[in-house]
Amino acid sequence: MDKSKLDTYQKALQVNLDPTKYGTIAEIGAGQEVARWFFRVGASAGTVAKTISAYDMGVSDAIYGKSSRYVSHDRVLAMLDHEWQLLIERLDDTRGGEVTFFAFANTISARNYQGTNICHGWMGIRFQSEPRGEPSTICAHVNMHDDTNFLQQQAIGVLGVNLIHAAVLHSGSLQVLMDELLSELSLGRVDVDYLSVAGSLFEDADKRATLLALLENDLTEAVGFSANGEPIEPMAFLYKCPVVLERGSFATAEPIHGRILKAAEEQLQKEGVDSRRPVAGIFEMSTNPLITGDEVSCSQVLERLDGLMAFKRPIIVSAYAEGYHLTKLLRRYTTEPIRFAVGISHLVQVFGPQHYEHLSGGIVEGLGRLIAAGVRIYVGPMDANELTRHLEANNISADQWQLPADGKASISNTMPIGAERHLYNYMSEVGALIPLDIQDF
Repeated sequence: MDKSKLDTYQKALQVNLDPTKYGTIAEIGAGQEVARWFFRVGASAGTVAKTISAYDMGVSDAIYGKSSRYVSHDRVLAMLDHEWQLLIERLDDTRGGEVTFFAFANTISARNYQGTNICHGWMGIRFQSEPRGEPSTICAHVNMHDDTNFLQQQAIGVLGVNLIHAAVLHSGSLQVLMDELLSELSLGRVDVDYLSVAGSLFEDADKRATLLALLENDLTEAVGFSANGEPIEPMAFLYKCPVVLERGSFATAEPIHGRILKAAEEQLQKEGVDSRRPVAGIFEMSTNPLITGDEVSCSQVLERLDGLMAFKRPIIVSAYAEGYHLTKLLRRYTTEPIRFAVGISHLVQVFGPQHYEHLSGGIVEGLGRLIAAGVRIYVGPMDANELTRHLEANNISADQWQLPADGKASISNTMPIGAERHLYNYMSEVGALIPLDIQDF
């Protein structure tokens, strides 16, 4: 078979026909969609030692231990630990010298009947690369975007087969995994925004570079890092939280970046936000920044992440050039207020009509998507001369903007001259553009 053209059916069958692969498939949530593939294609007796599905929380707790969250990284790891231990205890003496074992697990929240839940899940696999060898583990977080439970189940089945095939038949090769993971799928159906690897095969793997590889290989459009710089799924710090997000290239981490975010958080608190969760203050860095138009490499992102770590805030690294994509991303996880914190130089970019030519509604549609319900933009001031230099450096004609001669440039004295001025005035009047008071500017 041509490995580059295998479909899901062929991948499942290829695993089944390999007499050296044997394991367990445990699934919670969206049905036994992964296991179904291996039974469906035939010859599963040579591969599947056991399948299990524990829907009831009490039953699941009895098997895997109590958990505060059933769709979580901790839960899928508990499932892998349990199933792996049983597999080795029960079968190592009789089969351990001839086969390489694997334990696959997933815990999925597919679309509920009311359509009110966040559709996402975790899946992982623990596997050996040689008989009785030390195991390795791969875990992934997946977001599902199909409109129906049925289609989401289908997608999980395909994704699980892709993961098993890449792990057990390609010794967990990260490049093969990146190439195969969304095979026969698309970002319109699923995205994988977290990936961790551990064990004997991945001793030299850089966990942050592994996460960024998801962006480089078009497996997602945004990944997250915790306030301590650890890879984490964005949902972990966005779920049901009011959000203040500062966009920037962050080529160098300057104290002003921290002051902008702090001032934005204080501004949101002044608005009297009533939320059970604290405000999530986040930095967001794009690998395709609108300002320069030059793609940011993985090594550059890692350097910039190191600089931002000093501020102890979560960070999103995205592939988004235009900011309106972020509104959709954030709204996936929270209905609370969202505030974008930017400098006046970034606002100039936002009002560049050339950035919205790919939209049928042009800049009107782009800005409409950006300032959806509950979304506002906080705009920090900038030295007027510095702003002029910034425009020149980025080939933006100063003739397109009314600029102050000196002093501070702010939204009160800096505005577009052309037709975009009407949009600018409208956004200001409805409160979508709000001046940000930054101390010690």
